[in-house]
Amino acid sequence: MRPLYRTASRALASAKERLTRWPGRRNWREVLALAVLFTIAAGLTARLSPGLRATLGDDPPALPGLAGVMLAAFLIPALGEELVFRGLLQPARLKGFRGHAASSASLAAFVAWHPVQVWLGLPHAQPVFLSPDFLWLAGLLGLFTTFSVHRSGSLWPAVLLHWFAVLLWKLAGG
Repeated sequence: MRPLYRTASRALASAKERLTRWPGRRNWREVLALAVLFTIAAGLTARLSPGLRATLGDDPPALPGLAGVMLAAFLIPALGEELVFRGLLQPARLKGFRGHAASSASLAAFVAWHPVQVWLGLPHAQPVFLSPDFLWLAGLLGLFTTFSVHRSGSLWPAVLLHWFAVLLWKLAGG
């Protein structure tokens, strides 16, 4: 079996290619549609899951702190995780079975990363990251971001979608 990458420099070049490509209008419309679908799925999941609903706080971040939350959400989970999971682990220009296998592995790693954060004791990780309902939403987000990267060839739709999902979570009190 041939490796997906022969060198680390090829993995970085693949991530750079996706980071420097700007998506077209159609791709942004698709991201908007995916954001709407994700919002509906997240709302239904929270409504049907008392355990997940219980992890949400009563109040969203206060307005003065909202800008900081927005910036942190953009840099750490959205840009940082998309660079790793859709930039480095999901190689550009990989088609057919190998492309689907790489995308599936990237998606599985993305979902698995959330409980790993709790077990590593990272400060921003929450025990809710172990909830099956939360992991379902992480999987759905991973599926949508993987799809958007495949369609656009760019990381930016995935970054925006991931950022939106984190903001939605934070505004719900998560």
